[in-house]
Amino acid sequence: MQRSIAHLLAEGHVDDVLARKTGISVRTCRTHIAKLMQALGATSRTHLGARLVRSGIVEADRREQ
Repeated sequence: MQRSIAHLLAEGHVDDVLARKTGISVRTCRTHIAKLMQALGATSRTHLGARLVRSGIVEADRREQ
């Protein structure tokens, strides 16, 4: 579940979209995000996104705009 949330979070989705796409409540979604932040030592959601990419949990989007 946390891997799915990590991917959606890295794509820039907000909590209610994350929850809806994964079929969980917003509160549970936020709990998973908090656990990811704690596990990776992130201090903000932006920092978490960077840590998710750096750790290899999610891949950076390398498409050119």
